[in-house]
Amino acid sequence: RGDGIKIAGEDNSTITQLRIEDNRVNNNIDDGIDVSLNQVRPTSATISNAIIRNNTVNGSVNGQGIILRTNQSGSMQISVEDNTINNNGSDGLLAQSEGSSQLCLALTGNASNDGFQLSEGGSSTFTVVDLGALSTINSGALSFNPEIADFDSVGSINACPSAPGPVVP
Repeated sequence: RGDGIKIAGEDNSTITQLRIEDNRVNNNIDDGIDVSLNQVRPTSATISNAIIRNNTVNGSVNGQGIILRTNQSGSMQISVEDNTINNNGSDGLLAQSEGSSQLCLALTGNASNDGFQLSEGGSSTFTVVDLGALSTINSGALSFNPEIADFDSVGSINACPSAPGPVVP
């Protein structure tokens, strides 16, 4: 494919304590960092207590700097913190929930000249930590599909629906 770092959960897999930290991901053909669930088969994979932190992602030619995708009945709980994401072919960060999946995202301290897009489709549930403060705790344009009112908000990542337990820093 052409992703710099790719994590893909399929079938009924469970991924816990995922850490993608302190990397330089530059000049990839597709996405810089791709964390996706259930993109091939209709199953219920889970990612919990995941953190993408302190990475520099630049120059992903045909994709996003960071892409997070849940589909089918998958569930993802992830914090994206203190990353620099610039000069990519599309969004700096695209977080997307589809089908009947659940995505809970904490987005804090990131900077991107490509912007951040949050997208919720199907009957999925997309929950964002401190939704109302996203523009002040990150640097870069924010866009929502559909509008921001369709997203849920919680005060901490540990308050996410179906949270398996506290996120360990």
